[in-house]
Amino acid sequence: MTSLKSLDTSRIKTLLLYAAVGIGIAIIILPVFYAVSLSFRFLSDVFQVPPTLFPPRFTLSGYGGMMTVDIPGALRNSVFVAIGTTALSVSFAGLGAYAFARLRFRFANELMVLLLVSQMFPGSAIIVPLFRVLRELGLYNTHAGLIFTYTGFIVPFCTWMLYGYFRSIPAELEEAALIDGCSRLGALARVVIPLALPGISATAVFAMLGAWNEFLFAVLFIQDPNLRLITPALTLFQGQYTTEITYQAAAAVTAAIPPVVAFALVRRYFISGLVAGAIKG
Repeated sequence: MTSLKSLDTSRIKTLLLYAAVGIGIAIIILPVFYAVSLSFRFLSDVFQVPPTLFPPRFTLSGYGGMMTVDIPGALRNSVFVAIGTTALSVSFAGLGAYAFARLRFRFANELMVLLLVSQMFPGSAIIVPLFRVLRELGLYNTHAGLIFTYTGFIVPFCTWMLYGYFRSIPAELEEAALIDGCSRLGALARVVIPLALPGISATAVFAMLGAWNEFLFAVLFIQDPNLRLITPALTLFQGQYTTEITYQAAAAVTAAIPPVVAFALVRRYFISGLVAGAIKG
């Protein structure tokens, strides 16, 4: 009898767990699915009552209408800024995280905490200083200025991500490489980085998404329409009296394609236990 009760309790817990996961997935997926659905509707069908999850009538007019705004140019600009930000962020964060994980120096713990504290300040609090710095350096209204700004905000968190991953890699592997004649940088390039590819990939995806989805600085620090990024471009479908919802939804769906492709390219590196068994006990 006791075993039956414990079995029923286990089943109830499993069902509750599945229900919670299902609700979480629905909360995440349904808005995305509805945006895709809006992109294939006529504008008159958007406001029909009661609303429907699937388009009552299928059309591609939203994808043709979104070209009233230079969406391809905005996508190219965002890809350039995202790639530049990702490359700089991962490079700086990787070197910094490796130094914190392997080298011993004074105030290392305090500096790591300082990196974390720097993430607590909202970007809106330093808009004016950033504007003056970029203008004085001649980087205002340039993609380079945005890349440096994004890198400064993304590097601290990326450093924390890679720090934990580098700490999980056995130091004996590097010591063996050093004994064989590798320099510290040689051991990093030949031993640590190949083993840390899953962590580096996750960090790169985070950095890319941070640069791709950022809106505030992209609006304030870029004034040239030819340099406009995709996030500000999505707001151009909103007018004073009306909003081209289907065009905006189509542009948003199109803007989501590059991050999905980027994740698909690196998904094979998300493998747990890559280091397991590297050292025989």
